[in-house]
Amino acid sequence: MAAMDDTHYGCRELKATERPLVAGLVERVPRDAALLLRVAGAHREGFTGWYFGALEDNRRLAAVMCVGEHGVHVLGERRAALRAMAEAQVKLQGLNLGGPTKQHELLGDNESLGAFWEVFRGVKGRTLVADHLQPLLRADQLPDTAPSKRARVTVATASELRLVYELSGEREAHERHLDPRRTHPGAHRAACEATIAAGRQLVGWEEDKPALVAELRPVDDHTTLLDRIWVPVAYRSRKRLVGGALYHARRLRGLADKDVLLLAADAAIAEAAELAGFIPHRTYRHVILRG
Repeated sequence: MAAMDDTHYGCRELKATERPLVAGLVERVPRDAALLLRVAGAHREGFTGWYFGALEDNRRLAAVMCVGEHGVHVLGERRAALRAMAEAQVKLQGLNLGGPTKQHELLGDNESLGAFWEVFRGVKGRTLVADHLQPLLRADQLPDTAPSKRARVTVATASELRLVYELSGEREAHERHLDPRRTHPGAHRAACEATIAAGRQLVGWEEDKPALVAELRPVDDHTTLLDRIWVPVAYRSRKRLVGGALYHARRLRGLADKDVLLLAADAAIAEAAELAGFIPHRTYRHVILRG
């Protein structure tokens, strides 16, 4: 992003016919700067949310908010455009999403979201619930041996639905401060069933005890994101065991010819991932507001 920028940006909600502007911005920025937005498909047909953007000369989109059911993806190629977009949202009193929980989640690469948040944190009527930095790592050379001989990983089956339902619910309650097992149990169950049916839900084990759940999320034909990682309380201090599960995840047949990225919810998971041959790559951010 440019250090100085005196360009005037017009900020407004985008029309449905302007979706190609969003897709164009996504293609211009580095792939992994728009990773979660790409995974969510927020730049493609079928996205059911809406867009608010900062445009240069009302033609070139320099920053955008993709406002969907599960959060607001923030992306920009210029710091000044991101700040202008945030200033416009502050004047509008920001993110009129509605909904029963009145909870709003901002997601994005910290380079984009950080610039936006510097301004938007001044919005009135919103209470900050959480502000997390999330390390993004990429798979480097696989170690010769697993960090732990006690760990293994499997692709979840339908018989493990209850386990996945509970542990992924724990993760959501911890990371998003909303427990889907209480707020939307039917939808949460359906989401778990769909992930298992697609062969994308992983379970890490120590013998017959679950030590980790994680989800494989395709980014493109060549890249997979290892995401939504949750480690039960009893295993949080067992970094070598968690690293061993992630090591075996990398060895799964479906990932053999893929570039693998890993989004860690916190530094402890990132440290365990480094034991499995992942190296730091970028930093993402997750901000939760209520009001």
